[in-house]
Amino acid sequence: MRIGPGLSILLFCAACQSMPPCAPPHDVRLRWGMSEHGAHRIRGYELTTRGELFRYEARGDTLLYRQRLGTIAPQLYCALLSQARHTFLTVQAFHVPADTQYFLQYRAPTAFIHMAWNPLHRTYATEPLWALYDSLEAARLCCVR
Repeated sequence: MRIGPGLSILLFCAACQSMPPCAPPHDVRLRWGMSEHGAHRIRGYELTTRGELFRYEARGDTLLYRQRLGTIAPQLYCALLSQARHTFLTVQAFHVPADTQYFLQYRAPTAFIHMAWNPLHRTYATEPLWALYDSLEAARLCCVR
């Protein structure tokens, strides 16, 4: 099947519009959610470079399922990515062992940052993590199209 030049341009433009204006040239994934240490069970969400939002569940490093929930607006994606970069540059490392943990992850081809904390305790040190977590949750709950 041959695609004409008009259709090629239309498909190219549609693909361009699906990328947020701040999207990096490489794949970046923001993940957040809850992990249970004893069961090695992870329930969370993933936001991709295209602004696509997924719900997933894993046991250890094994992905059990992944479901696409929708797409968030490009401007919101850019705001969340900016907040995530600022948070991960500000905090850089954080891990509080607990039976149940909230977590944030930044995944890129050259970087992997994972931060986890006890959701029962909100402290000065965890405030930037809570702020990003709350922003990601708000986007998940209200802004998926």
